[in-house]
Amino acid sequence: MAKRKIIWTLKANTERKEIPEYWILRNKSKNFSIKLNALITDTVQLLSELSNISRKADLKMAEERKILKNNSMKEVHFYSNKIKSSILLVISGLFTFSFVYFYDGLKHKNMFNVIVLHLAFLLFLFGVVYCLLLLLRRKPLLTITPTQIIIYNVLKKADYVNFEDISGFFVTNTTHRGIKTTEHINIVMKNPKQIKTSLSKTLLKFFPQFSHVRYSIQTDILNVKTSSLLILLKKKLKAYQKINTNI
Repeated sequence: MAKRKIIWTLKANTERKEIPEYWILRNKSKNFSIKLNALITDTVQLLSELSNISRKADLKMAEERKILKNNSMKEVHFYSNKIKSSILLVISGLFTFSFVYFYDGLKHKNMFNVIVLHLAFLLFLFGVVYCLLLLLRRKPLLTITPTQIIIYNVLKKADYVNFEDISGFFVTNTTHRGIKTTEHINIVMKNPKQIKTSLSKTLLKFFPQFSHVRYSIQTDILNVKTSSLLILLKKKLKAYQKINTNI
């Protein structure tokens, strides 16, 4: 059978070039775009050779895949929790003000107490600055795309975690006198992290579940419940795995 010429429309040809460029910028890698281009090339080649090719479609499965793909293509952004940030700002501010106000009384304290109070002052002063940064921040602290998780931080560069490297998630939290202080969603990677120090090796013996954890999301400062975010992350991971398995 003679080959047929495949003619691209102007819109299709433009999108064929723009889509790989988008994923290169998004993933900071050419791997996915190379695979995508190879898939397009193979499909076009097959259509040109076998123009009448077809298969019986499972309409229900096709519709499910369409819905799944459309949902997975949406980016989701999460921002700082302004209410919690305001409460922490008030608490940190009160302690900082009290320290400055009663500073003269420290000379009657012993040296150990003076050192502890100064360290606490520095900690709460940092808390004031950090809470202000969270309150003034307009950009997201967390973004979930179809292919990766982007964890932003007000004090350092963002972390980009690809779904293709993730195997799962689990939640941990810290408490003080029965009150939950922080909560994290830990990202379990497929490959274990490199252990460089003997201290890290010792800690992993007591906490082996962290052997594959290199990134975590602090959820108590986000405007979303931990349980809801965990469900969303699992759905996004499942959607990514299903789409890429089918490809």
